[in-house]
Amino acid sequence: VALLLGGRASLDEPTPGSRGRTPLALASRGGQLAVVQRLLEARAAVTAAAEDGWTALHLAAQHGHQVVAEALLQAGAPAGSTAAGGWVPLHVVAQNGDEALAKLLVDHKASPSAPCEQNATALHLAAQDGCVGMVRCLLKLGASADQTMTGEAAALHTACQHGQVGVAKALLDLKAAMELVMQGGLTSLHVAVQAGKPRAVELLLQRQACLEKQMQGGYTALTLAAKFGQEASVRLLLEHHADANVATASGWTALLFASRSGNADMAAELLRHRAVPDLATNNKRTPLIIACQGGHLSVLEELLRGGADPGATMQASWTALHYAAQDGRGEICHALLRHRAPVDAKTGSGWTALHLAAQAGDEAVLEVLLENQASLEAAHEGGATALHLAAQNDNVGATRLLLSRRASPNAKAQGATTALHMASQRGHCEVAQLLLHHRGSPDVQADGGITPLILASQGGHAAIARQLLERKVSPSMQLAGGWTPLMIASRHGQGAVVEVLLEKKAPADAHTNSGQTALHFASLHGHEGAVRALLAGGASPSPPALEGLEKKVSSPFHLARKKGHQAVTALLSAASSSADAP
Repeated sequence: VALLLGGRASLDEPTPGSRGRTPLALASRGGQLAVVQRLLEARAAVTAAAEDGWTALHLAAQHGHQVVAEALLQAGAPAGSTAAGGWVPLHVVAQNGDEALAKLLVDHKASPSAPCEQNATALHLAAQDGCVGMVRCLLKLGASADQTMTGEAAALHTACQHGQVGVAKALLDLKAAMELVMQGGLTSLHVAVQAGKPRAVELLLQRQACLEKQMQGGYTALTLAAKFGQEASVRLLLEHHADANVATASGWTALLFASRSGNADMAAELLRHRAVPDLATNNKRTPLIIACQGGHLSVLEELLRGGADPGATMQASWTALHYAAQDGRGEICHALLRHRAPVDAKTGSGWTALHLAAQAGDEAVLEVLLENQASLEAAHEGGATALHLAAQNDNVGATRLLLSRRASPNAKAQGATTALHMASQRGHCEVAQLLLHHRGSPDVQADGGITPLILASQGGHAAIARQLLERKVSPSMQLAGGWTPLMIASRHGQGAVVEVLLEKKAPADAHTNSGQTALHFASLHGHEGAVRALLAGGASPSPPALEGLEKKVSSPFHLARKKGHQAVTALLSAASSSADAP
């Protein structure tokens, strides 16, 4: 240093690679008092700041070099010099817990209330790091226990959030406001609960913290603890007589939160402390329903033992049993029924648990419900029974089970449709076979005379059409207007069904009341496969006109040509030429 000074080196030139730190700053960081003194005697800039704004005093404070800090202060270093983020030397000292340095800085006019990032003071920083002695020191030096940072958090909030029980105790001993509310309405008790710090919770409860104060959303410490699954805090709060039935703004109690998370031990503890088992949310979800929706059997059993109503309903009159059946939770269904849940309870639209299980195809749940005498005949507001729903959704096992328990295959839903209509319309071949085997009527008519064969023909389900025809269903049956299954299959281009119907002697040239044949419909819509099948099955390419019609019907050929169906036109032309050949 002496050589440098003798050579008139620049005292305040930053050292290379040091991010702007001067020799004075580096000497201060290393606690090299003699070097610092020589540099100061040579009038090194005591206020010089590095790229991050840190001065020699910041560095001396950070590393606990009290005598160096004292030398810098005596040389005029400002005790409150501000670095990036608003950090002053006292903030650094507060984190390190050096009480003597803190006193030195305050004696040299450092403000104990100076804010840094997020408006945190030295007291906040000491509280966060658990520096109990420093907290006491700062308070004696004039720091305010209740000064708040961003979010209106005081030092006690900070201590509780980080589980610094010693600091919290010191703050309370020195009269920090325990019920001070930060942003969002949180007290220190809320903060400790949310952060999962049961020792801090216990301390606050011992100091008579208010149990029922509500934060934003109406949360008390207990509902907050239950929401975040803080079982130890829940137990402590209940032991200190927190109200187990207080609800949030949306109607959620601690028991509802425990039911949602599946915490059976917490639910049992709440019930032991007189939590009402059927208190519901604002949209009428009870703890039991919530436990069912989550599949939490152990919670459900605690609730039932605690007196929960197994038949309680929420919006649209759904019960816990409905949810359990819908989601395939057989054990939960069994537990509910063992506690006398109404097996045939209906939703607002008339659905029973059996309907839901049949729709889902859950045979295990169906077994449980049927063992408890669930009604096979119960119909929802659309008139469908469980069998209708099983057939509609191609649930073969469920269909078989329901039929084995004597569900009626000919029960009619809205529009007089049977389960066979539904299976035929959707092409559920194995289900249709089961229904026919159990004496489902193959030619039963729904509204408008619609039969299973009509629906199978329209949908192109040739295998089902064959099954029905083999049960002696007439291929010649007619709807209003004279429509036959063959015409419907042809209209929709279902060539495979056309072949089956013709094989079973469906009349190829039957007319509607307005004179059209199946070939007219296939030609008009350009269904080449259906046209080919009809011609191969004996349909006339030029069917004779129906007598007595007021309006002449165009030929299939003219219809196809008018619509531009060239392949169909060619087929019909060739068929006509062949028919005209001697």
